[in-house]
Amino acid sequence: MTDGVQWRGLFRDGFGLLYAGIWAWRGVVAAHAPEIPAIGVIAAIDIALMAWFLRRDLVLKRPETVHDASLSRMTRIGRIVAIVIVVTLVRDLHRPDLLLPLIGLMIGVSYLALARALREPVHLWVGALVIGITLGALALPYHVAVAGFGTAIVVWGGCVVRLWRTEQMGAARTVLPA
Repeated sequence: MTDGVQWRGLFRDGFGLLYAGIWAWRGVVAAHAPEIPAIGVIAAIDIALMAWFLRRDLVLKRPETVHDASLSRMTRIGRIVAIVIVVTLVRDLHRPDLLLPLIGLMIGVSYLALARALREPVHLWVGALVIGITLGALALPYHVAVAGFGTAIVVWGGCVVRLWRTEQMGAARTVLPA
C-alpha cells in the first residue's frame, strides 16, 4: 500500500470526524447547551479518534483497504455534487429548514456506498442509522438537536468500532502463526 493511499484514507476519516463534529455542534446550538464546554468535548473526541486513526494507518501500517477505488472516488465526488445541488435547491425553494435533513440523508446514503467500496459493514450500519435518525428526528420538536447529537454519536461510534476491529485483527495476526 502506498503512502498516498494511507493519506487518502486518513483524509476520508478526518473529514468524517469533521462531519461528526459539525453535527454535534448543530445539536449544541439547537439545544442551547453551554458552548465552551461543548467545544472542548467535541474537540477532545475528534482529536482522540484522529490520533487513533493516525496510529492505525501510519504507525501500525494497517489502513483500511479500498476494494473499489472507482466507487470510493465517485462517492467523494458525489458528496460534493450533492451538497451543491441540495444547497442550491434549498435556496431556490426558500426552505432553509430542509437543508440539514437533506444533507443528513445524502451523507447517510454516501456511507452506504462507502460500505460497498471498502467492504466495511460498519459503514453500512452508520449510513442506515444516520438516515434513520435524520428521518426520525423530523417528527420531533427539537429535530435539529436530536439529529445533530444522534448523527455525531453514530459516526463517532462507527469510528470506534472500526478502529477496535482493526486492533483486534492486528492482535490476532500477532498471535496466530502465518
